[in-house]
Amino acid sequence: MDPSVRDPIFKFAIDEGIKKGGRFFFAYHHSILQKFFLHEIQRGNLFIRKIKKGELFLLPGILEKCTGTLPPAGPKGSLHILFDFSDTDELSDIIAVKKMVLAKKQEGIPLTGIIALNMAGLNHEEIRLLSEGITKVIISTGKDTTISFDYPGFLPEPITVVPQATVEEVVRKQLEPVILAMLNKPLSGYDIVQIIHDRFKVRIPQARIYAQLYELQQQGYLEMKNSGKSKLYSPTVSGKKYMLQRLNEYKFVFQQILGDGYTVPDKQV
Repeated sequence: MDPSVRDPIFKFAIDEGIKKGGRFFFAYHHSILQKFFLHEIQRGNLFIRKIKKGELFLLPGILEKCTGTLPPAGPKGSLHILFDFSDTDELSDIIAVKKMVLAKKQEGIPLTGIIALNMAGLNHEEIRLLSEGITKVIISTGKDTTISFDYPGFLPEPITVVPQATVEEVVRKQLEPVILAMLNKPLSGYDIVQIIHDRFKVRIPQARIYAQLYELQQQGYLEMKNSGKSKLYSPTVSGKKYMLQRLNEYKFVFQQILGDGYTVPDKQV
């Protein structure tokens, strides 16, 4: 993936991981992202490790030390990872790292994150081995196409691919349910803009987001709290009931449009 496309996605992932508490571990082949997180690195919230060619086999040992020194429980006892394997020449070592991560999760260690790599040139069997056991596999085939698979359906048959233009049209015209579905935790308007872009690859003006947040706040469905320089919005008790009702209304309307005889494929992108 081109660095201009990859780096903003990785930067957002690191930001979100640090916000959730615990520790964040970023391992990479080539990156400039560390310069954006100097303060977090100094405070010990973010650990980074450049993986030189031929050194990937060292990563399981480093990961073992990181998980072995986690606090016992709570948010601070979690570890968020982002492994950027731009170079896939050491495929067997990458698979070994993946297996170790899955094993740690099975042991009950609170470990979450992303393993990202360039899948160009890999055959179907190699892709299967890499994706096996992963909760979700996302493939970016270019600036206009993103395909998402839930394990164990990778690769499912048949696959329905929605053009990016359709995704953008729906998100822009039906922005309310998109926002309401995200407000199950405190978020700023900027957070919502970033999540929409990360999830749907659609840029929504921040003013549109804040206009809807302000309206919900005026109706008593949202409360706003300052967190540093950010204004975080979270639903009130009545807001939770309202949002659930509105989302159910949207769901019902779409069901009425599609009709009882229309069946949506189990695996859809």
